[in-house]
Amino acid sequence: MNIIISLDYELFFGGDPGTVEQCMIVPIKETLKIVNKWNIPLSLFVDAGYVSRLQEYRSKSLYASSQYDLVASQLNDLQKYGHDLQLHVHPHWEDSYLKDNKWMIDTARYKISDFPVTSIHEIVTRYVGALRSLSNNVMAYRAGGWCIQPFEHIKDCLKTNEIWLDSTVYLGGRNASGTHSYDFRNSPKETHWRFSDDPLRQDKSGYFAEIPISSLRMGPRLYWDLAWFKVLGGKSTIQYGDGRAIYPPKKFLAQKLLCATYTPVSLDGYKASFLKEAYLHYKRKYKDRRKEFFVIMGHPKALTPYSLGKLDEFLTEQASQNNFMTYQGVQSILSST
Repeated sequence: MNIIISLDYELFFGGDPGTVEQCMIVPIKETLKIVNKWNIPLSLFVDAGYVSRLQEYRSKSLYASSQYDLVASQLNDLQKYGHDLQLHVHPHWEDSYLKDNKWMIDTARYKISDFPVTSIHEIVTRYVGALRSLSNNVMAYRAGGWCIQPFEHIKDCLKTNEIWLDSTVYLGGRNASGTHSYDFRNSPKETHWRFSDDPLRQDKSGYFAEIPISSLRMGPRLYWDLAWFKVLGGKSTIQYGDGRAIYPPKKFLAQKLLCATYTPVSLDGYKASFLKEAYLHYKRKYKDRRKEFFVIMGHPKALTPYSLGKLDEFLTEQASQNNFMTYQGVQSILSST
């Protein structure tokens, strides 16, 4: 299979966003120690709103300037060695600001669809420009918090900015927890397709391509185990990131603890335990087909020594048997299918 390891490069968006060093710089360095053994590339969906905000503040804040230099230096180094930088949009940065060297995060408008349609084009175009100041190969998009719906709000500005590939959807995904809102239950059961107006509706002549994040249906035991794992797992289960995530509503947590749900194939914490199981599931499902994709996601801030150990185990078994690639390399595959 064609395997893509994608990481959403960002801070936390709860009460404490954490530091760029612990949420991004350090965990990426630790991840590189693993993937460099096999010369496997990473694809980073860079929070371009954060980059844009740093660029805005760097002339008036030594703190912002130092943070920008850290981010820009790491991203430039990653590109030199064949890693991929793509567009990740968290528009709440429009309402968040820097005070006393700390980001005041406001997620009242967390989704791009929370903004007026007349503002969306300007916001996304500015974010694309901020990221393209660091990379000339931006052509793929992942919506912040998976909130890509309704797609018509962002379709035209992605097209104008020559963003033609999306990797947001994951089969069976659903969330309606206040800040987040998406429903992928009617997603095509494929590993790639073309679309025009709706990422869940195939259109063979569509401008856009979807390469969905791979997913796995998990029973509620996953989340019970995850809770116990955090308590009993020891130092290896402590995430690198030093911030705090948006806390989901109790109703959303109860659903996961009581019902089977779909989850993205992830390197985050304990979820990395299921990496091999998910891969084998996809391999069996698509065994008679060629040119399929297995997309792994994660967040540097949520990685742990344990989860990177699981990635190391997976690559030890699979690095020589599969084609590990970035989003930049998919065009030739899509055009020949």
